[in-house]
Amino acid sequence: MSTTLNTPNPTTDADLQNYQIVNRQYGSCSLKPEFFDDFYADFTSQSPEIRAFFAKTDMPAQKQALRSGLAFLIMYAAGKQLAVSKLEHLGKTHSRGGYNIRPELYPLWIGALIRTVKKHTPDFDATSEKAWKSVLQKGVDLITSWY
Repeated sequence: MSTTLNTPNPTTDADLQNYQIVNRQYGSCSLKPEFFDDFYADFTSQSPEIRAFFAKTDMPAQKQALRSGLAFLIMYAAGKQLAVSKLEHLGKTHSRGGYNIRPELYPLWIGALIRTVKKHTPDFDATSEKAWKSVLQKGVDLITSWY
């Protein structure tokens, strides 16, 4: 049901800088197996509703899906057309007709992810936080447009 959003292009120096910060920090974080454990510990602690979504989940497979999904979110923010179909698929599977992940839960997801990146990134600062919020929100907007 989405009106397909165009792939964002990092047209300003700030957009490009945000992409570079997130890409570098995620590259480092994703090499640490505990990064994904820490993310899900934080995210599932946000509410009983979120915990319930993962109660019977194959967590090794879920962590791999998160690894891939984050890569596509970052690629989308960089203007990579390849990422559009993957994020639209996530939008469909997470919509009312799928997992029914309500749009108001995504800020909790973004917050948990940013806290986890901060925990695993020694040079994380206010610029990093702004970059992560900007990059993630672009893809989340596409995903939630399918709700």
